Amino acid sequence: MNWLIYTLGSVLFYTAMNLIQKVVADKSGSPRASGFIFNFFAAAITLVIFLFNHQLGELFSKPQNASAWIFFGLGGLFYGLFERSRYQAAQLLDASIFTTILTFGTLVAFIGSSILYQEPITTYKLIGASLILISLVLAAHDKRKNKKKISKKGLLIGLMVSTFMGLGWMLDKMGTRYFGASVYSVYAWVFGLPIVFFPSINMDKLKIEFLRSWQSLLFLAGLNALGYLFQLEAISMAEATRVIPMVQTTTLLTVIFGIVILKEKDNIPQKIIAAILALVGTYFLI
Repeated sequence: MNWLIYTLGSVLFYTAMNLIQKVVADKSGSPRASGFIFNFFAAAITLVIFLFNHQLGELFSKPQNASAWIFFGLGGLFYGLFERSRYQAAQLLDASIFTTILTFGTLVAFIGSSILYQEPITTYKLIGASLILISLVLAAHDKRKNKKKISKKGLLIGLMVSTFMGLGWMLDKMGTRYFGASVYSVYAWVFGLPIVFFPSINMDKLKIEFLRSWQSLLFLAGLNALGYLFQLEAISMAEATRVIPMVQTTTLLTVIFGIVILKEKDNIPQKIIAAILALVGTYFLI
């Protein structure tokens, strides 16, 4: 498959995950416990997918370049910090607000990738990325009156995790260059587990969350693991500045399917305009 097919697959998996994530987060009594269970399942699923296509020994064929491990360590750290507080942000914020804040990560990754990899930023790419970002903000902005106050803590955590996500995305291309997409994906999930867990999560809370939501978290982990693997494959084949903004159309699709499936009928004209802007922006990126 080419990079565009992998990118579109990643978008579909992430969209399905976003539609379910808010429901699961709202039911959680311990967001970090939910996050750890989610990440454990994602790491296990990624390893199973890897073993279907590769030999186990390939996981231990270490690159000789020291910089490979520096980039991997930084990438795993940023993803671990993202996952550590992700469910807390999802619980504190409305889904539309959280997904809007996450677009800040796209900007972080887009600028960082352009500097780190010296990828050319053409006028068309700037126009395309700008249109997609505008469309995401339009699609997720809520103009309803008398709405509840937005959690300041949630906003701060949301901005923090979106920054960590963007920095992780920025390093993905370097990670796949040294390790390959499949190996790097396994490493990134496994390395993030202790970052999510420590300092220790209360084991009683962990047991309660597991018994309450393990099926939903397993399904979410599968969607996320596949989405991330497809994203890595796309980035290994094409410029990160092209793949990353396209993956962020996930937010737009989440809003659209929210209208159709979840019956979210507010601000429909605004969401349609956002969809058109996103399509035009994607055209400029391709």
